Amino acid sequence: MNEDSFKILNHLPYLYKTTQEEEYIYFLLDAFCANYEKEKYQFAFIGYHILFMSFAYFSIWKIKINREKDFAKALIGFDKKCEKNMMNASSPFTFSEINESNIFRFFKLVGCENDKIGEFTRLVKDRNDIAHSNGNIFFNSQDSLDEKIDEVLGCINKIQENIKCIIKNTFKDFLKNNWDNNNRE
Repeated sequence: MNEDSFKILNHLPYLYKTTQEEEYIYFLLDAFCANYEKEKYQFAFIGYHILFMSFAYFSIWKIKINREKDFAKALIGFDKKCEKNMMNASSPFTFSEINESNIFRFFKLVGCENDKIGEFTRLVKDRNDIAHSNGNIFFNSQDSLDEKIDEVLGCINKIQENIKCIIKNTFKDFLKNNWDNNNRE
């Protein structure tokens, strides 16, 4: 197994809001590993892609929490029900209600350019191509899957670079508001 594939865990939460969220992430990781080990690379990629989408949802969640007014404005093209669901969301997984190709547009709120967003949406297109009964096996070797995993990790690094401003501000606010050990949870 390619050890680099586990780098995705460095970009997912260390602690989860609910046990269900944590169980879901580790279920996906297990599905990825089991299929990888059984050389079912196409199915391994599906599990890995869903981990990537989970990372994207957690990243967008950071934008929603830290730039709520901008996030609300970004919902202008959605119907009222979707807008209400997104604004009242209690979990990053609520973003799964939005078309996966469109979800990456929220990264424009942190300065992500269209060419990068295009890279992210191509991963969705690639996943769609392999997840349909079309008679093709796109990942028929470990090398072909490892190459795709490297591409996914590259996209994760690009997203991380764009949300770095939010992460820094969140960390700075945490330190500012929790400097006293006696009052910190």
